[in-house]
Amino acid sequence: MYVLITKRGCTFCEKAKNHLATEATPYLEIDVTDNEPARDALRRLGHRTVPVIVPLDQATDYEGLISARSD
Repeated sequence: MYVLITKRGCTFCEKAKNHLATEATPYLEIDVTDNEPARDALRRLGHRTVPVIVPLDQATDYEGLISARSD
């Protein structure tokens, strides 16, 4: 299981989703397009671009981002 951080209109994000789907790899998608708390959490982690792909078992630093996820 992976955490996939994306935004709307991102071609690289679509390619990442397609790749994970092709490999039948489960993932939790976090779209930061309209989610300011999630974007802030992503910046605090040092990321400036998307997609970001992190194995869920290594995503402890991403808990704030995951909790800011809007469903």
